[in-house]
Amino acid sequence: MSDPVMFVCVVSAGLSIGVLLSITSAPRSDTLAQAAVFVLIFVAVLVMTWGGAGLIAPALFGVSAAIGSALIGGSRWKDNPLVAGQSYWQRVWTAFWHTGALRAAEKKKQHAHSGV
Repeated sequence: MSDPVMFVCVVSAGLSIGVLLSITSAPRSDTLAQAAVFVLIFVAVLVMTWGGAGLIAPALFGVSAAIGSALIGGSRWKDNPLVAGQSYWQRVWTAFWHTGALRAAEKKKQHAHSGV
């Protein structure tokens, strides 16, 4: 596989994993789904490393996964009380740096709605 094609594949896989990671990071997420995402990440990095892609491919994969996760987070967390009134790009920034706080606020909101 030529280098440009390989890098496009790596970035595409990274963005896809980032989206899945963002989706499975919600409090109501299934642990099995999160485990599946981490297995995919492990396998992808292993294949890239052993496949002769060098160190740039796993790094590119990680960066593109973080970007994919943050970009989907901009729309994924739009109903979260911590980002109420923020623009899409503000939510992207918040989701990238404060995912744990968003998750906690989401969990608290769900408990309030369920009467627990």
